[in-house]
Amino acid sequence: MRKILTSTLVGAVVVGGLALSAGVAGANSSCGSAGVNPSYTDAAGNSGVQVCTNGTPVQGTVTAAGSASTATGYVVADGSPSNSGALSGYIGADNKGIVGCSSGDYTPGATDSYTPASGQNNAILLFSNPTGAPAPGSSGPCAVSAP
Repeated sequence: MRKILTSTLVGAVVVGGLALSAGVAGANSSCGSAGVNPSYTDAAGNSGVQVCTNGTPVQGTVTAAGSASTATGYVVADGSPSNSGALSGYIGADNKGIVGCSSGDYTPGATDSYTPASGQNNAILLFSNPTGAPAPGSSGPCAVSAP
């Protein structure tokens, strides 16, 4: 279990680092102008830093934000829908677990679920239920493919 969690977190850090260097990105898939916004605040009231890229080959954001008063936060790389393949999705970690999907946007403050409904984030690993992931071959926009 610790190996899976460690591998997932290392993967998120690597993806986030690649996002910063290659132009992938954060907690919403679009932003005003490219660069660093050191005073970012999201719709859920979390504050932090957001790095935006609007160039080619990849567009999106990398965001690290949180709230001390609610003990919540996240670090997420979120690609624009105009990116190809999985680069149009998101990957990261929040206070509930590891999240990611090959399409869509991370929604700060939303519920994380192994089988997300509209407005929920796709959970890869929930800290409260680490064995509840959907079986390979399940359906949905973020479903795990069967081998």
